[in-house]
Amino acid sequence: MQKNRVVVDIHAITVREGTSKKNGQPYHMEECACMTTTEYMNPEGVVVSETMPGMVMLPKHLNGKVRPGKFEATVGLGQFEGKLTLRVVDLTPVEAQRPPANAPKVQAAAS
Repeated sequence: MQKNRVVVDIHAITVREGTSKKNGQPYHMEECACMTTTEYMNPEGVVVSETMPGMVMLPKHLNGKVRPGKFEATVGLGQFEGKLTLRVVDLTPVEAQRPPANAPKVQAAAS
């Protein structure tokens, strides 16, 4: 099976909570302003990378647990007004690439 990679760089999180006017039940939602990068292989076998800004709703189990940073997203299907949509179902932190401990240090040339 072909795997797509979705990386979400979260910049800010907005919390929305209150009581539903429709059913009177309390609600709590967390929405993230982010840059999302998707990598996938096109039909010719070339890896394509697309980056776009947007808003992502956090799944309930991550409410209050996520801070701004870079994450790999697990994506699933959802439904909104009868239409299938993609939604984030989990986030895994992406570790920053660090050079090996024995890598030579590079210094800028003095002018």
